[in-house]
Amino acid sequence: MTSIPDERTAALRQLEKLLHAIGSANDAEDHGYIREAERIRRESCEAILALLDEHAFVPEVLPGIRLEVETGDMLWFRWSSFLARVERLLEQRGIHERHGGELG
Repeated sequence: MTSIPDERTAALRQLEKLLHAIGSANDAEDHGYIREAERIRRESCEAILALLDEHAFVPEVLPGIRLEVETGDMLWFRWSSFLARVERLLEQRGIHERHGGELG
């Protein structure tokens, strides 16, 4: 039986997708798609900020993420560090959930 992801897992999965989108925007820019890259970054950052407002636990488990998004500092290199942290949280969450616990 497949379990339905809870709200926290769903929020982390959404953040994971948005961080991947920022990485894709950087690739698009490298290939000359400047406007598309800017659009993807802008939409991703807006969505991340909305997610942070909706899910207060996210800034708690990812300190500094709001400031990084608001200043734009995360767009070039730090997005991948946050992505790695989100992926670790999801991995830990999956392991923890299989054992009946609550994480994050």
